[in-house]
Amino acid sequence: MARGKGGSVSARITEHRLGEVPWLVVNGERGEAFRLLGERAADRIRAVAGESATIRELRARAEAPRAAGHLATVRERSRAAYPEHWAELAALAEGSGVPLDDLVLLNLRGDLGAEDGTGCTDVAFSDEHADVVAHNEDGAPELVDQGVVLTLALDGEPSVTVWWLPGFLPANTFVVTEHGLVWGIDHIGVVTPAAAPGRHFVARSMQRCRTVAEVTDHLGAHPSAGGFAYTVGQVGRRDTRQIEAAAGHCAHVAAGPGHPGILWHTNHLRRLTRVPDAPRPDSLARAEVAATWTVPEEEPVDWCLRVLAETPAPLGVRRDAAGEDPLVTLATMVVDLRSGMATVAPRARQAATLPVEDLARGIPDRQRRRTMTGPATTDPATGTTDGGAE
Repeated sequence: MARGKGGSVSARITEHRLGEVPWLVVNGERGEAFRLLGERAADRIRAVAGESATIRELRARAEAPRAAGHLATVRERSRAAYPEHWAELAALAEGSGVPLDDLVLLNLRGDLGAEDGTGCTDVAFSDEHADVVAHNEDGAPELVDQGVVLTLALDGEPSVTVWWLPGFLPANTFVVTEHGLVWGIDHIGVVTPAAAPGRHFVARSMQRCRTVAEVTDHLGAHPSAGGFAYTVGQVGRRDTRQIEAAAGHCAHVAAGPGHPGILWHTNHLRRLTRVPDAPRPDSLARAEVAATWTVPEEEPVDWCLRVLAETPAPLGVRRDAAGEDPLVTLATMVVDLRSGMATVAPRARQAATLPVEDLARGIPDRQRRRTMTGPATTDPATGTTDGGAE
């Protein structure tokens, strides 16, 4: 815990487990909370953002004359537009002992141009039987054991929970909030970023929204340099949307009657045709798989877990750093918006299911473990899939 003036406790961290994964619940004043979080997660932050190959590559990119001027612009606009969240990053750097410049580079890497090769996949559908939002968080194999579940219950802010990759602002993976909002985020590789704040700062500020309509308006009114695609829903409401926000532009489509099939997204733009992006082969390959999906007749959460967390191509989009694909699926989240239940399935770990309200507020008591079949393998010759053992 951290103490403020007069010795009063200004921030504290409680550690639980979500299934088998660490779950950090941070309460208190913003600055002290993030400094304390930096201290608690210092080893993880250094593993992700210390003297790593990623940071060295980002420094080299940032030193190029053309990139340096753009980076300076994005830094300044991020700091000016989102001073509270810039201060969060500074406090995280102070607590962890990692230079702020390195954490800023890490968080702005997707705002420098199309070379950031990260990925993810989102799915949503809404009909008379089911309302579901699901997300695969993909990343480098070295991140498999670094991610944690993080709840921020800061003074004067709505409580939110994210899958947190230490060193990043807690905003760029999947999010649930105390207002019942749920969303997953996919990286978009924008060729020519806008002179605007970084996308992580925009995404972090969005966590104060109360409805899907507010999220849509927020992204329309707050441009970002780089690009994200958001798949957003809300517990108890049939208002699920997919929003592309990239290089200062925004477009969205709603699930449901106007879009009765699977609403999916990988890592290239589908609707913002005015914004040039640079689709990577792995994103196009996952798109080919997702384009074959239809709204399942089976239990929707089970189906999402099967195609996202358990099954690789050609029937699913689980990633295993196989062939020319360098990334793996780190974790999967599926939310049943009708029942208000969220399932989080970390890679190679048992999944846990609990109410969205409990997950958002950092209350572990009602979670239950969920059996997973393990990674499935597909015979390319026959297309049949054999589930692995638990």
